[in-house]
Amino acid sequence: MPIDDNSVDLVVTDPPYYDNVQYSDLAAFFRVWLSRLLTGEAEWTYEESASAVAIKGADCAGSFLTALAGIFAECGRVLKPGSGRLAFTFHHWDSNAWADITIALKQAGFKLMNAHVVYSEHPISVHIRGLKSIKHDSVLVLARRSGSEVRQWPQIKAIDTDDSETFCRQCAAAVGWLLGGDYSVAEIRAAWENIIGDGSE
Repeated sequence: MPIDDNSVDLVVTDPPYYDNVQYSDLAAFFRVWLSRLLTGEAEWTYEESASAVAIKGADCAGSFLTALAGIFAECGRVLKPGSGRLAFTFHHWDSNAWADITIALKQAGFKLMNAHVVYSEHPISVHIRGLKSIKHDSVLVLARRSGSEVRQWPQIKAIDTDDSETFCRQCAAAVGWLLGGDYSVAEIRAAWENIIGDGSE
């Protein structure tokens, strides 16, 4: 977007849900109508395979990670140094989803400043009723900071997958820990696999 560098106080967004392919299907559906109603407003064609959706069985550096890294880099470009914040919610059972979020944030130079856990779905929701679903979201508040300005997060040894709230709280803390250290992409992936498991929930 045509926004000046270092000019925005806060970016609030909602990343895609990692491997929910319906997002790209829905985008393709709406682009047909938008292209007819707003013909000259934008380039309405796009490559669906480049959408921010992880495809199971694809390589680790997939389109979800690539798209998010670009988006987070743009957020970092427009945020005010020091005081600017990026905030979003996220949850997923799959360790690869958390790894991709962490790697994309790290590549964009973000550190976790604070985290909160909130209800995301009411227990009687038709989407989660009777299922072992995550009922909470991790609210992540990030900034592009360094040194003593950064909150220190303790290393996470394991994440409790039996309780939704605890799971989200520990995942958020793990993001902070991994963003605060000098870890490679491979080390971040290995850490998430070790503390959550194989994502088979």
